[in-house]
Amino acid sequence: MKYFLILFLITSSQTFSQQQEIDSLFAAQKDFSGVALIADKGKIIYEKAFGNREFENQIFLQTSDIFELASVSKQFTSMIIMMLKEKGKLNYDDSVSKYLEIPYKGITIRNLLTHTSGLPDYQDIMDKYWDKSKVAGNPDCIEYLNKYAPPKRFEPGEKYEYSNTGYLLLASIAQKASGKDFIELCHKWIFKKLKMKSTDVRTLEQKKATKNFAIGHIYVEERSKWVRADSFPSSNYTIWLGNRKGPGRIS
Repeated sequence: MKYFLILFLITSSQTFSQQQEIDSLFAAQKDFSGVALIADKGKIIYEKAFGNREFENQIFLQTSDIFELASVSKQFTSMIIMMLKEKGKLNYDDSVSKYLEIPYKGITIRNLLTHTSGLPDYQDIMDKYWDKSKVAGNPDCIEYLNKYAPPKRFEPGEKYEYSNTGYLLLASIAQKASGKDFIELCHKWIFKKLKMKSTDVRTLEQKKATKNFAIGHIYVEERSKWVRADSFPSSNYTIWLGNRKGPGRIS
């Protein structure tokens, strides 16, 4: 997959020639499909879609299309935890064991937030042992962590290592501490308050039913073409782990 980054210095008194220059910069990137947006003090001063939403049928992207945020979803999970802290429902230095039954001691909410827990990868355990004809959620993943109990990768706080498991546990802690479903918390405390009308934690069925949902694509050198990511076995985990909350799924 190919990525690039373009930085702009732009004023709110943007000229037509500046708009053309930005158009040209993005249009010149033949492998770029996406929506570019520039805002100044909360006011949108540039917004335009480039490339395709669907390559096979040559469907062009629109600025209103919905994208999978993948791990950017973790920012929302962190925000829910911070809001629960503000409401006095939990503390960052609470032990995870206060809220969830896991076979790992000495791990705090702070460790989960900062990727310093040393937890093993839940996806690796589920990949080995889960019946993939079923769709797993957080309780299933936690059950399998307890059942197979792979060793910690290091002691809590010893070092930093990116952890999807930590953010899955954070979403489950949020549910335990609040007594509410994590998706309900996202809607009530973030999406609705910020008037994010198109944002959701979508099920597989909801994604399929969303006509303007932009599916990820991978460029296949051998075929010299972009192919839908969900056509590759390596992406199948998004199906059999389709009910997990916390590490991803916001779109």
